[in-house]
Amino acid sequence: MGRRIQACLLAFLVVAGAAARLVHEGDLHNRTPDERVYTTNAKVIADQGLPGVRRLVAQHNATPGEWIYPEPTRIGYLLPVAWSMKLTGYRDERAGSWLSWLFSVLSLGLLGWTGWRLFNPSITGAALLLAAFCVPDLVLARRAWQDSAMELIGLTMAYCACEALLSPKRPAWLAAFSITGGYSLLVKDSSPGVFGFWLLWLAWALIVREKNWRDAIRLTALAAAATAAVLIVLAALCGGFKPLLDVYVLTGRAIGTNPYAVEYQSGSWIRFFSTFFTLSPVTTCLFLVGAVAAVRRGQPVLTGLAAFPLFLLASALVVPNSQNVRYLSPVYGSVYLVAGYGFWWTMQRARQLLSPTAFRFASVTLFAALIVAAVQDWREFERIFVTDETADLSAKMIADSTGRLP
Repeated sequence: MGRRIQACLLAFLVVAGAAARLVHEGDLHNRTPDERVYTTNAKVIADQGLPGVRRLVAQHNATPGEWIYPEPTRIGYLLPVAWSMKLTGYRDERAGSWLSWLFSVLSLGLLGWTGWRLFNPSITGAALLLAAFCVPDLVLARRAWQDSAMELIGLTMAYCACEALLSPKRPAWLAAFSITGGYSLLVKDSSPGVFGFWLLWLAWALIVREKNWRDAIRLTALAAAATAAVLIVLAALCGGFKPLLDVYVLTGRAIGTNPYAVEYQSGSWIRFFSTFFTLSPVTTCLFLVGAVAAVRRGQPVLTGLAAFPLFLLASALVVPNSQNVRYLSPVYGSVYLVAGYGFWWTMQRARQLLSPTAFRFASVTLFAALIVAAVQDWREFERIFVTDETADLSAKMIADSTGRLP
């Protein structure tokens, strides 16, 4: 099969995923408190511009009841929502949900490009098919949360980090990685973990594997400069470093007293881990296969992509009241790529073990199973989140809806 035909098939999967995200975009009847807070804050910025951030921060810090909700310092998401309000004319949560749809489609496109650049068409095709109909992605694309933005940012960071390691234009990719990481700090307060993981992974690859201290120092300087620039901008918008620090201190205090988080985002780690098998069982199984194969191969790009989801999953288990699948959105792209690699690895093992005739039968069976898995993911999404109107991706909420988890 020629490269042009392969590219057309991959583009078709991106279009199919975009269309799937449109089917139920307009039939959402229940909005979460977080969505309402994002919308309210974005309206202030749409009306007053960036100077409105200072008023939002002062109000947030002075109102204990607001400490459990998203901070008004997430201007990397609030500003695009404000622009969406002006472009679409919507002044409610629809402005944010349509933006989430756009971010989700861009993530699909970037996933296809990343696979095309770093892997082969088989791995990329499997990753795109899984991503096009994966339950968490379909949920995020119709919600006014910032998690679709973090998915795109997380995949962009992963791609820039991999290109920085492989491309001869390393300085440019190190700069792109640092800028993306710095921007992520404007979107969600958990983004330092995402930025930090890829920063440490790149530093390890440069220092330990390549003995390249010059590029490691360059990376550190760029990341530090991006972080400092973001903090200065945030402090200026908030009215100083003290109000900015207060936002994060007060939010940290409220984590343990957030009634929603305590009720729905805490509990057994087994239940949280089982949630992934409930929502997208084939994707989860293929990711585990791919992760083991990647570690055994020892190739830095594969190892980094496999370790990233496991790192963020471990973080969600350590941080209190964080058992929510949408909080892991930065790793979705990495999960799909490693799952695609797991599918390809399974095909290669089958080729080695089976006769040519048996392998052709096994290939058809495996591809058919992948399509069936995508269809099943779509049905599960419709059942849990459209018919039952489950409002979130928290472990307990999904357990209550499905009745299948401990």
